[in-house]
Amino acid sequence: MSGNETEAEKPEATRKKWSWKKRIGAGFLVLLALLAAGWAALDIYANSLLQRELDAITARGEPVRWEDLAGSPVPDEQNAAWLYKQAGEKYQAEIRPWLIDFSERLKEPRNEEGFYGITHGFCEGELRKKYPKEVKELLSHGEEILALCRRARDLPQADWGLAFTTSQIMNDFLPNLSPQRRVAELLSLAAYAAHDRKDDATAIECILDGVAQGRAIGKMPVLTGQLVAHTVDRLHHSQIEVIAPTLAVGEDGSNATREQVKGLIVELLDEQPIRDNMKTAFVGERCFSHALCEGLRQGDTIWAESEGVPVKEVPWWLRILNYPLRPVWTLNSVHAMRMDNAFAQGAEEASYPAAKAKFPIAPDPERLLGRITAFFCNVWYPSFDAAFVYYCRSIASRRMAAVALAIRLYEIDHGNRPADLSELVPDYLPAVPEDPFADDGRMISYLPVAEYPRLYSVGQDGRDDGGKYQYDYGDVNQYEPDVSFFLSGKPPKRVPEKSLPGEPPWPHPIAPSK
Repeated sequence: MSGNETEAEKPEATRKKWSWKKRIGAGFLVLLALLAAGWAALDIYANSLLQRELDAITARGEPVRWEDLAGSPVPDEQNAAWLYKQAGEKYQAEIRPWLIDFSERLKEPRNEEGFYGITHGFCEGELRKKYPKEVKELLSHGEEILALCRRARDLPQADWGLAFTTSQIMNDFLPNLSPQRRVAELLSLAAYAAHDRKDDATAIECILDGVAQGRAIGKMPVLTGQLVAHTVDRLHHSQIEVIAPTLAVGEDGSNATREQVKGLIVELLDEQPIRDNMKTAFVGERCFSHALCEGLRQGDTIWAESEGVPVKEVPWWLRILNYPLRPVWTLNSVHAMRMDNAFAQGAEEASYPAAKAKFPIAPDPERLLGRITAFFCNVWYPSFDAAFVYYCRSIASRRMAAVALAIRLYEIDHGNRPADLSELVPDYLPAVPEDPFADDGRMISYLPVAEYPRLYSVGQDGRDDGGKYQYDYGDVNQYEPDVSFFLSGKPPKRVPEKSLPGEPPWPHPIAPSK
């Protein structure tokens, strides 16, 4: 009897077992259906947000895709960038070998390249005064480069011949930027050397050449180009800081003419091209971020390994694995575009506080949703904010350089500096420039009777520290806490108590010329 009962119980147990499997399977299918429905709803929602952003951009007449940034080709004879690229190529072919040869005679090269910093050392004065023969030789090698920059100055258009395809972005931009920084250093050295030999007319022309070069570099629609352009600008603002106190102005000999100096002041105070370039750069970053996220949405790769190497196809299995992440990449695109739009609008403002008010609130990286749907914002936002501060510092030094030149003209006419900057208006300045970091509309500040007379801006924190500055490695940090611009020549130096490890005194001793 018990054996028969056991046999009878087996089908019942099997039925119960299959019943639970069916329930688990059905539950799993329901869960998959819910997940699929949720994914579809999220995808539709994300796409609607993205389309809303794209429609708003299109309505403003702004580019959406990276390819949309490409303008009409500029003929070579009207293209400043074409001349600057030639100057960069000549620098690499003619100046670089000379610098390497020169550096080999230094007992302690500055870094692994062996020559980086020598042109900077020439501009700083120590090497320039100690080795005037070498400076003259270097500038003779760079005569064609300087002539190309002079020709480029009068050409308003700058087409760098970039291939506006996402796979060639870095391949096109970076090779153009490094040589331009070196060309800017050569222009800077030419200005200093001209001032040393009492030829201030040539010095002012070289500075004008450098300001024009910075403006042309800024026409590259990418933030990296803007950073290099502002670096070039600030290099020439530093020249004015050194040269202005002893600038000779007049009609005699090789003095700078009053028209030359006033023309440079006008050029420095014309900030609209700089703002336009900065806005275009953030628009370019928006196009890039959209292209990047769109490539991820489609499961494609957008990067070429190197110039001339075709893009590799993404394996089919990787596309399948990536497909569920489509809404995530779409939301990343939306957040990145909103952030880029805010920074582009901020570039239109005349002050950092006004621009900052338009910036988006940085996504919270501690929240899981923020880390996932705004990943690129979390990565890029700190860099964008820092780039904007760098841009505003360049604007501040630009305005103070113009004021310093106006002060010099006033000093030549009256025998002393003005007691107040308002005395410069209207004969030397149309108006005293505003402080780009102040939130109360105040003007650039002026300390005419300080131990080191200077102009200053309140700096990034917006707090007026009375023109305070600090030392970094013996040199003045002119950008913290306030942004300072000295009126008596080079900024003061503090001799460090001891040399830093691995840093011998500069300039280094040099072996006899060959």
